[in-house]
Amino acid sequence: MANLKKIVTFFLVITFVSLTWWIVYLFSVFPKYHHNPSNSQLNNSVIVVLTGGKGRFESGLDLLKRSNNGKMFVSGVYPKIDMKKKYLLNKNDEKYFDCCIFYGLKAKNTIGNVNEVKEWLNNHHSDVIYLISSYYHLPRTKLIFEKELPELKFFFVPVGFFVEENKKSIDSFFEFKLIIEEFFKILYLMIFGF
Repeated sequence: MANLKKIVTFFLVITFVSLTWWIVYLFSVFPKYHHNPSNSQLNNSVIVVLTGGKGRFESGLDLLKRSNNGKMFVSGVYPKIDMKKKYLLNKNDEKYFDCCIFYGLKAKNTIGNVNEVKEWLNNHHSDVIYLISSYYHLPRTKLIFEKELPELKFFFVPVGFFVEENKKSIDSFFEFKLIIEEFFKILYLMIFGF
C-alpha cells in the first residue's frame, strides 16, 4: 500500500511539474515564435487558416488583404457552411473570395489539416507559410506541420490570448480547459508519436 501511495504521488508531482512547464512555455517561450508579418513579407506567400476557433478566418483575411498576390487556404471547413456568406461583411472583400481563398473540406483534426495542406500545396507551391490558429493550438500545430513539411518555412500567427481585459470568467475557464487538453495531446504526441 505504501508503494502504491509513492507511485501515485510521483505521478501527481510529475503531472503538476509538466503542466506548470506547459503553461510557462505557452505564455513565455512560445510567443517568440509568433510572427506579425509586414506587408512586403506577405507578398506571394500562402496563408493557411486552421478552422475551429473564433477569429481565425478573420485574421487570415486581414493578412490576405495586406498581401500582394497572396493566397489563403482554409483547412477543415465544414462542407455545409457557405464561407462567403458567413464572412463577407464588406462588399470590397468579395474579390478575395473569388480569386484568392481556397477551402479544404476533409480535415477533421490537426493531422487531417496537415494532409489537406500538403495536397493543396501540390498545385499551389510556396516555400513560406503563415499558419494561423488559436494561440493554445499553435505549439502542437508547430510540431506536426514542421515534422510533416520540413522543407517549408513556417511563421505562426496566433489568434486570441488567455488573459484579456474584457474576458468573462466562463470564457477564461473554457480556454483554460482547452489549454489543459492541448497539454495532454502534446504529451501523447511526445510519447506515442504522430
